[in-house]
Amino acid sequence: MSHDSHDIYHLVEEKKAKQAGEKPLNLLERIYLPEIAKGVWRTITTAFKKPFTIEYIGPDTPAKDR
Repeated sequence: MSHDSHDIYHLVEEKKAKQAGEKPLNLLERIYLPEIAKGVWRTITTAFKKPFTIEYIGPDTPAKDR
């Protein structure tokens, strides 16, 4: 794709977005930096949470039968 055709494509897409009532993305939204930071933060906090374990009530099974 040449530089000129890329510019035309960008202008057409920008016009479609304006017609649809969409606001243009700012720099941070275009590079996804805030979303990456949110994902890393969620991963770190989840990794250090106490694991959730369900203990079922029932007869004890001998270790040899497990």
